[in-house]
Amino acid sequence: MTTVKPDSRKIRSFTRLYWEQGRRVLAQTTAPVINLLGNVPLEEVKNRAEHMMDSQELRQYLIELWSKTGTYFAQDMSTTLIQRQSKEGNAWEEGYIQYILARVTKKAKDIARTQATLFNSVIDLVVQEGYRDGLSIDAITERLQYEVKKRMLSVQKYEAERIARTEVIGAANKGSFDGAMSTGLGIKKGWLTSGLKGVRASHGSYEGMGFVPMNYEYNFGLMHPGDPNGTAEEIINCRCTIIYATQI
Repeated sequence: MTTVKPDSRKIRSFTRLYWEQGRRVLAQTTAPVINLLGNVPLEEVKNRAEHMMDSQELRQYLIELWSKTGTYFAQDMSTTLIQRQSKEGNAWEEGYIQYILARVTKKAKDIARTQATLFNSVIDLVVQEGYRDGLSIDAITERLQYEVKKRMLSVQKYEAERIARTEVIGAANKGSFDGAMSTGLGIKKGWLTSGLKGVRASHGSYEGMGFVPMNYEYNFGLMHPGDPNGTAEEIINCRCTIIYATQI
């Protein structure tokens, strides 16, 4: 039996790449809303934030992340497992593209919602601090753009890392899973935790199961680590990897 897993170094490389890109994209999606501060009533700004942050730049970022990461790992896994490209070509490709499009639509809305919630919380905090400091409404308004931008950039550094790690792990594991399935070989899958502090108890139990059939569902909707069909509690900041066992 041979055990195969996605290249962890490449996962880290993709994560670093899309962490940096993600910081820029989150800043881009926030900038137009920040520019409304002082020009539009605060409640209107807060009401418009989520819709404005669900931007084309954000969607394109996610499409690129999932396309490039998933494609790399799907091709690498199928080639590794059968030592050559499948005679059927990229049998996983069409289904994966459809998966990406559905995934990005939902994920972009989720990210925009989270960013809008953070944004509105920062606004409320800056306003509260202004009143506490005895500032006038005009003075608070003047302070808003600078303070909100500064604090959002700080928050988004962490947010971009969380998004990049979650999405790259999801794309890498989904890509390798589809690539493995496309070979038609008798393969089983396994769950490998990072071994780092803070591994979820459920993920430890999945690892303890050893190798299971490819169609086995670890939890509701969860076919592999980082599977976006799983619950948020199972996938956010997950560092686990899918591995495979084959007779070749």
